[in-house]
Amino acid sequence: MGFRRGWIALLGMLAGFGTLEAEAAVSRSKGLGLILGEPTGITGKMWTSQDRAIDAGIAFSFDEFVFLYSDYLFHFKSISGIRPYAGIGGGLLISSGGKKGKYFDEKDGGIGLGVRIPLGAEWFVPDAPFGIFAELVPGIGLVPGTYGFFQGGVGARFYLE
Repeated sequence: MGFRRGWIALLGMLAGFGTLEAEAAVSRSKGLGLILGEPTGITGKMWTSQDRAIDAGIAFSFDEFVFLYSDYLFHFKSISGIRPYAGIGGGLLISSGGKKGKYFDEKDGGIGLGVRIPLGAEWFVPDAPFGIFAELVPGIGLVPGTYGFFQGGVGARFYLE
């Protein structure tokens, strides 16, 4: 297969992967639950369409900070009830102890900002208003300095409406 044909085939596959099927669970537009991992905390999700959602959370790190985050997620076609997703978002880290650590020290003022790229999948329990998800989130911290980070977790949400 030629170079050009390979790219056309890849683009076609990606377009097909992005084609969505309707799911009963997605009709429930708001979810609230827990995420366990790094960070661990409370998570919420609001669907804006059949393939787009905004998630947000407040969590704490086992290291030294409280973390507020929000992401814009793009969901792909379901595979056996599992919806993969990718997104872009941001996070605000607030020092919880004032101690010198991996991301902060006393002179930084205890605030950090970063960009997140969540990659995950959510399984919607058949005939129930629950979703179980897992995600890996690479990112880059921008304030107080530039540094890479990696987060991940598993969680569950109860969907309302």
